[in-house]
Amino acid sequence: MEKKLRKQRRRLVVRISAILLAVWLILSGAYAVVAFLDEKERAYNDSRIAFSDLTEAVSLPDNSFFAIDEARKSAVAENRIDLSGGQNGDEHNVDVTIIASRIKDKVDFGDILNICFTSETEDPEYRESHFGYLSFKSFRGSMTDEQYEKILSYLDHQPADDSYYELLCTEFYRTADNQLLPKTVQIVLTKDAYKWYVQDTVTETFELEPAGTEGLSLHHISYLDRNEIPEEFIRNAFGGSLIKTAQRLSQENDSGHSGEEELLRESLTTYLYYDHEAVTAWLTDVSYEEYEKILEKYGYFSFTPEEKRYDVYYARRLDILDGCEYNILNTAVILLIFFLTIGVILTVMMWKSMKTQMIEEQKRRDMTNALAHDIKTPLFILSGYADNLKENVQTEKRAHYADVIVEQSREVNRRVNRMLELSKLDSPDFVPKKQEFDLAELVSEILRYYEALSDGKRIECRAGNCTVNADRDLIKRAVENLIDNAVKYSDPDSVITISVTNNTLEVSNVCSSVMGSDLKTMARPFARGDKARTSEKAVQGSGLGLSIVKAVCDLHRMKLTDTVHDKTVTFTISGFSK
Repeated sequence: MEKKLRKQRRRLVVRISAILLAVWLILSGAYAVVAFLDEKERAYNDSRIAFSDLTEAVSLPDNSFFAIDEARKSAVAENRIDLSGGQNGDEHNVDVTIIASRIKDKVDFGDILNICFTSETEDPEYRESHFGYLSFKSFRGSMTDEQYEKILSYLDHQPADDSYYELLCTEFYRTADNQLLPKTVQIVLTKDAYKWYVQDTVTETFELEPAGTEGLSLHHISYLDRNEIPEEFIRNAFGGSLIKTAQRLSQENDSGHSGEEELLRESLTTYLYYDHEAVTAWLTDVSYEEYEKILEKYGYFSFTPEEKRYDVYYARRLDILDGCEYNILNTAVILLIFFLTIGVILTVMMWKSMKTQMIEEQKRRDMTNALAHDIKTPLFILSGYADNLKENVQTEKRAHYADVIVEQSREVNRRVNRMLELSKLDSPDFVPKKQEFDLAELVSEILRYYEALSDGKRIECRAGNCTVNADRDLIKRAVENLIDNAVKYSDPDSVITISVTNNTLEVSNVCSSVMGSDLKTMARPFARGDKARTSEKAVQGSGLGLSIVKAVCDLHRMKLTDTVHDKTVTFTISGFSK
């Protein structure tokens, strides 16, 4: 039975776990999809707003002479990377290029690097920042093949220690559309610990010849700042900017949104927001620093602005999963804990119900098997004596055969009736009829039938007034069964003790043939103990006595206990209601 219960419990746990796991996966997956789509919509709207703010900043009607610099500065800063760094892979999330419309047809966005160079001013405490872009075609065209190969040679043959070669721009021009044109570059030997240009060791200087520098001011690097040119840019090894990638994806998708906002899938959870807009700005060639100097000197500034058109290209990488990953995992964990709790509760509740049902089914099978076994002997005797009576009708044994047949018929009827009685007590619809009565008086009434005992046995009763509230007929039946068992199975010349005190009934008798292990099974229907079952007296019993006692106790919410001490068996009923 225990093995079967364990097997059924494992099956129950597996089934409930599988069902709840499937529900958890479905709900978690559904929430993940909803959260992902919501985050995608949010990131898309944020990108639209950022691009709108950028184009608005470029086309500011007031102070527009420095608006493009400020717009480019904000856009580059949004990348949260070193402004002199490359634009490879996942190193940045935003790519902004602002160029004059007159040269837009010549622009290859895989050729452009948004960057910031710094130059010295007359005031050593102040250094000017120049936000703009480098074009590899322009950069490569400003040097000879020998110069380019020599620069690459330095970069390819780095020192063995912790120092390394790096290319710096020490002099440069800046065009009206914010393109930075290096005029002088240097290969310097530097280290990661060096922060200032003055700490570097100049290895070789290269004078370049950039085109289109007529009328442009030449800016010089300060002794503190370092205008690094990324090695990836020098080798033209960008692998494509975000803008170029977005344009390629747009062409592959054939979406027909050329020049308009798009949300393009780059990977399973990554998208590219891409937009382009032509912006009109009223600009002057006066820089912001010159504007401040004029204001300081004259107290006012007037200029004749020139209308210029700029193309603003904007691409932004949106890692949707990164924005909603925490919410998805947090919700999944909460749902998992919830379903684990529900699973434990369901398993316990269903297991209790299933266990009770299995025990009841096993009890019914045991009762059926035991009843068949117990009435087998009386029926065999009935059959045998009936045959003898039939064959010896005229003999003097006729009366004896008839007496045995009648006796065995009564025994079968008695055992069937006790089984029906036990079945009635186990019925969930049965309700005991409680009343107040004196338990000691009930015990005295029962003992009148046991005044004359054989084998020298005697009964001693110690009882005082004990009023209880219970079904008198059922309690009488239980007490009769306990006393009857004590009389049948006690040793010859022994004393049977009955005690009624403190709402507790005890029946003790000496029985050498019963072991403590027998008591664990004797309350089961038709059980009499392994040794008692084989005794001659056991044949007289039905094996239902203690089962009926236990059923009566359960109906009254009382407790039946048994102990064996020095061959003395004691059955105790406790918990009588007053």
